[in-house]
Formats: sequence, C-alpha cells, structure tokens
Amino acid sequence: MTKQSASPRDAGVALPELLPGQSIELLKELHILTREGKLNQDTRRKLKQV
Repeated sequence: MTKQSASPRDAGVALPELLPGQSIELLKELHILTREGKLNQDTRRKLKQV
C-alpha cells in the first residue's frame, strides 16, 4: 500500500468553511482537517450546530 498525497491543484483550493489566512498545517495538527486537507466530519457536524 502506498500513501496518496494531495495533488498540487487541490492544495490551492480554499474550503468555504475556512477564513483566508488560516494555517492549513495547524488545522491538520489540531485534527480539524484530515491529512488530505478536507474538513473533518466531526468538525463539520459541530459547525452545523453553531
């Protein structure tokens, strides 16, 4: 099995839930974003509650 890294074209795509200037790497470390750079499902559910 090999790990798939995020493609370069996906790296520049901003998620609508994120504000400009937010650190993608920090959000990954805090487990808000997945390794692929997508919003964590638990985080998405919590955002809907707010």
